[in-house]
Amino acid sequence: MNRIIVAIDLHCRQYRALEIGARLALIQRRELTVLLIESVDLQRAAELPWVREIDRLSASLQPFDPQRLRRWWQQRRQEIERWLSRHALPGQMRIETGRYPETALAWSRDSDLLVLATPASYAARTQPPVWVWYDGSEAGERALRLARELAAAEGCPLRVVAPPQQHPELPEPVTPVPPEQLADFLAGRECSAVVCPRSQPRAARLPQVARCPVLLV
Repeated sequence: MNRIIVAIDLHCRQYRALEIGARLALIQRRELTVLLIESVDLQRAAELPWVREIDRLSASLQPFDPQRLRRWWQQRRQEIERWLSRHALPGQMRIETGRYPETALAWSRDSDLLVLATPASYAARTQPPVWVWYDGSEAGERALRLARELAAAEGCPLRVVAPPQQHPELPEPVTPVPPEQLADFLAGRECSAVVCPRSQPRAARLPQVARCPVLLV
């Protein structure tokens, strides 16, 4: 993997993905790129005169102001810049306009490790596991190595999900799941991170259902 890319939806606060990406960049001595994605849908909605938003303080409807949206995005960029500076992390920031996570998937290359943030979060009583999809392929081997490294760094258990016909002999617990059911299996499940080859049929859906950052290799 040449780079570690952390893709952030600028409309959400997703520091957990930044933490994981930064930790791996330091451990693996990889280049860190933070990809900030401005929502094209919000941008278009803000330009429509009849669109309204709810004010957080007064709960009243008011016009969806494009200037306020741009100020919010600027504040978010500054927050992330301060976070990177505070942790003394080398790397670069890029800004793209599009849809999340499609823009991140299109922007990254197969040789990149892509860390996708998810809007869902929860408070776990114990350290939840890292889940990894392992199918015996070369990409699956890379995913397993990365998941083991991440689980060790996070101090959490590792759980392997594999196709039912694989029966891999691994030291970690293995749960058989058909490939097309992976997203449904992980939906709502406690996790510190999900690691998956991007060639997995349901990989692109994982950020929509997982309750933790998704790492695509």
